[in-house]
Amino acid sequence: MKNMSAGIIIGIVMIFAGIVVMLVSISRPNRIEICDGSLVISGSYPMTVTPDGIKTAELLDSLPKITIRTNGIALGNSMTGHFRMKGIGACRLYLKMNRPPFVHVVTSGGKHIFFNTEDPTRTRELFDALNRSKASPE
Repeated sequence: MKNMSAGIIIGIVMIFAGIVVMLVSISRPNRIEICDGSLVISGSYPMTVTPDGIKTAELLDSLPKITIRTNGIALGNSMTGHFRMKGIGACRLYLKMNRPPFVHVVTSGGKHIFFNTEDPTRTRELFDALNRSKASPE
């Protein structure tokens, strides 16, 4: 009986530790960069979009309504992963909801990506770099 109780306690501690590690790792902000003209997002739900894979990019002051999270993380004002938005459908979000502006990228394959950073100036810099890379001849 004593061994069973110890096993249950160890199991509960291990589950709790696993949950804490998972929450800490997913709560870290994504790193968003423009590298060699490509949009590179690392961290949770990483992705890379090359310059020829970008159809359009626009800077927004507000977002379409998020209708559902399909496979993502929604912690406080942070939204990361796969979501659906009104009028758009499936999309990827890498957002701090309370920090406009937001960059909306549509890929040549028709996928929608929305991102921003904690710093509005940095978000604008990324948007400008993205547009410069699209305009540069290969």
